[in-house]
Amino acid sequence: MASNGTDRPFKTTRTLKTTGPGDETDLRVRLRLASTLQSSLDLHTILDLFFVEAAAVVPCDGLAYEHGALGIEHEVGRQSVHTCSYRIINQQDALGTLRFARSQRFNEREMALLESLLALLVFPVTNALRYRSAVAAALVDPLTGAGNQASLDEALRREMDRARRYDQCLALAMIDLDHFKRINDGCGHVRGDQVLCAMVDAVHEGIRGSDTVFRYGGEEFVVLLSNTNAALAMRISERLRSRIEALELRHGSRLVTTTVSIGAAMLRPEDTITRFLNRADEALYRAKSNGRNIVHLAATADHVGESV
Repeated sequence: MASNGTDRPFKTTRTLKTTGPGDETDLRVRLRLASTLQSSLDLHTILDLFFVEAAAVVPCDGLAYEHGALGIEHEVGRQSVHTCSYRIINQQDALGTLRFARSQRFNEREMALLESLLALLVFPVTNALRYRSAVAAALVDPLTGAGNQASLDEALRREMDRARRYDQCLALAMIDLDHFKRINDGCGHVRGDQVLCAMVDAVHEGIRGSDTVFRYGGEEFVVLLSNTNAALAMRISERLRSRIEALELRHGSRLVTTTVSIGAAMLRPEDTITRFLNRADEALYRAKSNGRNIVHLAATADHVGESV
């Protein structure tokens, strides 16, 4: 509802480009804000700090940030009926949209004050987005787009802690392409790289939104299956095996196909990251020893969590 019986919700959107801060905001406030915003490269922290300082100058109930292209959303405080939005851009890039909200309308003077403060936010947000992109790139395998070893270690620590805290199942599937050397030797490494990329695409299509895939070695990959019991882990693993077996790539007149062996393991209470990975690796070895192109599940006694 609006702030009174005759007042309608007020919504406005403006575009803020990189300019110098205006003179309306107290110089001490602007200097303090500029210093505060330089204290972090984390985008969410910067937005939280900015909201505290901005709300002290122009009372606001909440702030919402959105960057559609990067899929980033962040809210501080509470949203309300009256909003004032700003599209922030610098000379090269769109940096997202900020929306201030409160129960009373923003007047022109208040919006001018917000604009003068927002001018101080442009460069910290630019640096935070660049830092975010650099960190993301450092955690991704450049060939396949799967997570790399560093991101696997981080995800395993997080998911193992979560599974134990909430008494949930956690499964890990280790995938290895069968006879991959034959593809590299017979078709060349370029075609071999294409097979790896096609395999990762097939894995992404066969897992859930909560699951993640990582490149573990040359042609070895790990899929982390959150809140997944043994039966579901086997179904997902079998679905992945089947999807990859159905892949067909052309090398001239030759049809290139591939299969995978998969070893799956359930998290146990005593598992460290190394033990968890080793048990999946042992299951993978059993799958390859038993003829390849199959899924083998490690013993599941005393695993963490209940069936889902």
